[in-house]
Amino acid sequence: MNISNFGHDGDTISEIAARLPKAIAGPPDALFLFWDSDCSDINEYGMTAAQKATNRYYYQQNLTYVINSTLNAGVKYMAVAGPALLGEQPFLTHHAFWRKISMLEDYRAMNRDISAQWELPYIDVRHELIKSLPWYWGYTQWYETVDGEHLNARGVRHLSELFADTLLQWLDESKNSHHDES
Repeated sequence: MNISNFGHDGDTISEIAARLPKAIAGPPDALFLFWDSDCSDINEYGMTAAQKATNRYYYQQNLTYVINSTLNAGVKYMAVAGPALLGEQPFLTHHAFWRKISMLEDYRAMNRDISAQWELPYIDVRHELIKSLPWYWGYTQWYETVDGEHLNARGVRHLSELFADTLLQWLDESKNSHHDES
């Protein structure tokens, strides 16, 4: 199985869409689409309702384009993941993460719903990372992240396990389809 990594730090879905042809040339057998810069780098709080609706419309259009183009290129396996965390807990929240919880949840729902429309696995990274936090954890960082946003070693290990679970399902499907052909 050929798996490629074309991730660029800070890419929004529109930037991913712009450089997609290079990522799907070949094409790879599997592609994990994982990002959350549309939540971390864009502040909808200061937008009017119309601006917010337009922003989300183009977000969904770009995500749909990326999925459609990826599948049409012949990528056999694709999963969508994200967003992740912007602050681990609402207590002592860093100013950069204020008012982001509802946005994160809305984008999580958009990603999940669009993935379902395409019958793609959605890896709910945000839910799984939050679920893993100990009940007593009151800080906005340090358990799964170094700064409330970027995963630390524990967070990367957790993310790797989530991706590995999906990859193992794909390998099992591939193995079973080879057995069915013989």
